[in-house]
Amino acid sequence: MSEQACESLLGPMPSSWQIGIHHDRRVILEGCFLAFCVAVLSVGKFELRFGIEALGTLSAVAIVHGSQATIYALRAPPPSLGIASDLVACSLLDCRASYHLNLAFRGIAMAPLPLAVLAVEFVAAVAFGLIMDYGRG
Repeated sequence: MSEQACESLLGPMPSSWQIGIHHDRRVILEGCFLAFCVAVLSVGKFELRFGIEALGTLSAVAIVHGSQATIYALRAPPPSLGIASDLVACSLLDCRASYHLNLAFRGIAMAPLPLAVLAVEFVAAVAFGLIMDYGRG
């Protein structure tokens, strides 16, 4: 694709990148991602009393969903259309992880988890993405 075609699709390229601002934002978002994963594992260990195999599955699902929420918060345009459109966008992006959810529910290559646990974790990931989105705006 030519440079002119790219510019017409994406807009003009910036003459310089403000890396320091993006680096600070990324560090904050990754800290939030770590807190999300620790919170999910803590609930699995101390509230649900999962064994090590189920905790491994839960952590894998938390990493997939938390990563999707972090990508959403980093790449989405600034919030302007309201909570409903942000919720739809975050949910659609998080649905890319549906393949991983299917594996976790059926117990393929990992310990199976109840559908209720996966649904609550999914909702928590969507809420996490929305909080990070509004925190960056």
